[in-house]
Amino acid sequence: MPRETKQSFYSVSLEKSKESIDITQKIWQERESCSEIYRQINELKAVKNEINRDRLTQREGINRRNAELQDVANESLRELRKFKEAVSQQLQAKKAHNIQIQQRTEEINEHIRKLEPSS
Repeated sequence: MPRETKQSFYSVSLEKSKESIDITQKIWQERESCSEIYRQINELKAVKNEINRDRLTQREGINRRNAELQDVANESLRELRKFKEAVSQQLQAKKAHNIQIQQRTEEINEHIRKLEPSS
């Protein structure tokens, strides 16, 4: 092979090798870039999971507190109903007592009328 042809061959070969190296470097840069993107995605997923855990914990706390408040409200309602029943019974007893007093008063008035001289 003539010398120029060899040089030309080597020159083309060297150029192709440089292109191949450039392409390989670009591929590695892209891989590193993708790796960084995946790392950031995983960090974001971890933050999202932590936020969801915090929300779940808050929700559980709120649900627990709501259940406690509901228990207190139910107990207060039971006590209020007992009180209402007791007041109602006292009122009925008072009415019955007032009726007895009224009847007794009428009996006494009737007796007094009978004892009074007729005019």
